[in-house]
Amino acid sequence: MKKIILATFLLCFGNNLLAIHEGWTSGGGSILKDSNNPWFLFNTKEVRYCILHDPENFSASDELIKTVITQAVEFWKKDFSENVIFDLGQDGYGVATQNFVFEECSDNTDIRFQFGVLNPEQKKYLGDPRDYIAITVRTNYDRINLKGKGFIYLSSDNGPLKYNTKEKIPNPWSQGDGGVLHKVIAHELGHVFGINHTDTTHTGLMRSDYPQYLINHANDFDISINQNIRPFFNYNKINSHPFCDLEKNVREFLNLGPNVKCIGFKHKAYNNEWFLYEVVEGEYTKILATFLSGMNTSSFTSIVGIWVPEEQTLFPKNYSGKTLGANCHSRMTAFGSINSTTSENKTFYFDLDLFADTVIFFRNGHPIFTRHVFSKKN
Repeated sequence: MKKIILATFLLCFGNNLLAIHEGWTSGGGSILKDSNNPWFLFNTKEVRYCILHDPENFSASDELIKTVITQAVEFWKKDFSENVIFDLGQDGYGVATQNFVFEECSDNTDIRFQFGVLNPEQKKYLGDPRDYIAITVRTNYDRINLKGKGFIYLSSDNGPLKYNTKEKIPNPWSQGDGGVLHKVIAHELGHVFGINHTDTTHTGLMRSDYPQYLINHANDFDISINQNIRPFFNYNKINSHPFCDLEKNVREFLNLGPNVKCIGFKHKAYNNEWFLYEVVEGEYTKILATFLSGMNTSSFTSIVGIWVPEEQTLFPKNYSGKTLGANCHSRMTAFGSINSTTSENKTFYFDLDLFADTVIFFRNGHPIFTRHVFSKKN
């Protein structure tokens, strides 16, 4: 069986929308420049999008598709507005601030969401579309106004264009009231908003294998639409999100009683202290660990960048040829001590992977507890 491909192709050919043909190239292996730019900035107030859908072979309904697109857009708008600081201020670039407006497909449409539907030119470019679960393709970039156009394609879960990968449950696009569909569309929209794959150091939403993982393991986790995607940028939002289904070694390490099913975190922003609690019936009842504020460290990285071409008219001319960055939290580590019922005071490192919404406990350099973006089924 072929390995399924999760990809984002960023195809830049000046100001004219071109048909797909063999001369197109992806951003890989070339000078990136504007190939990773967000498609829309502050000068674009509305994004016009349309939907092309094969209802016979793509199991989600038109109504469900429209709902999850709206929810995925709102997820990114909220996450950017609350958690990302741009070089020019909170809203300096206007990434993920646009109003998305549905319309019938036309030459002026900004994004085409295509569900099991490809035109002949697109099929020719992709080769075998069944090798893709989902793909985002930028077909045009206006270097004067810094605005992109393109399409997001999701392969069918039935019929002749069904993806070439094993699935845990049939018709995953319609399962969980659209939970899998919602998360995959959010992944692809992340590329539209300028976020590349985060395979090097992170797990979760923007890893290249995230859509395939959802399809392959959909029956192992709570995939309902109500199982929200955790914030991509900000580890502070891990507050008030309990972690349950704790392994035996974790329960023993934390000295948890039989009635304690979950643990959770609280953060005091004014002195940057973190606390680990027992969670009983939704209530944070007892502090298990305190993380020393003096040992807390956090790092920032620029995961969204805007390369400014010479032709552009949005920024001062002295910005041309530069890449403007957007800062967001990368990782926070702290040294803490476990409250113990014995005379021994256990100590461990607490490591929080912020992009992937992953919590890892380390003791003596070895992980004893890991939680990722999904919640296991009861």
